Amino acid sequence: MKHCFTRFLGILTAIAAISAFSSEASATGKAVVVISKDGSRHEVELQKLNRIDIGLSSVTVHDRDGQSREHVMSEIDRILIGADAAGIADVVSGGDVAVWPTVT
Repeated sequence: MKHCFTRFLGILTAIAAISAFSSEASATGKAVVVISKDGSRHEVELQKLNRIDIGLSSVTVHDRDGQSREHVMSEIDRILIGADAAGIADVVSGGDVAVWPTVT
């Protein structure tokens, strides 16, 4: 039960962050960035983001064009919400939200 509650809080936090950043997305160039353990990155600008589905074993990022990309939870290093799309640093800067998969 505790695990489900923790995951639910993480989802609510991500939704709140997306809502907060969406209004600024066109002016500030913010994005959702999924960084894999192998160093590859998948970026979607917040203004083009439709939704993020967080499942038990994967995270799926859907854009407004109907494209979606599934990321296996065990292969994700981190997810940045509200990161600058122009140059993503590996360190989360102030004001960004980072979501890591939990090991439970």
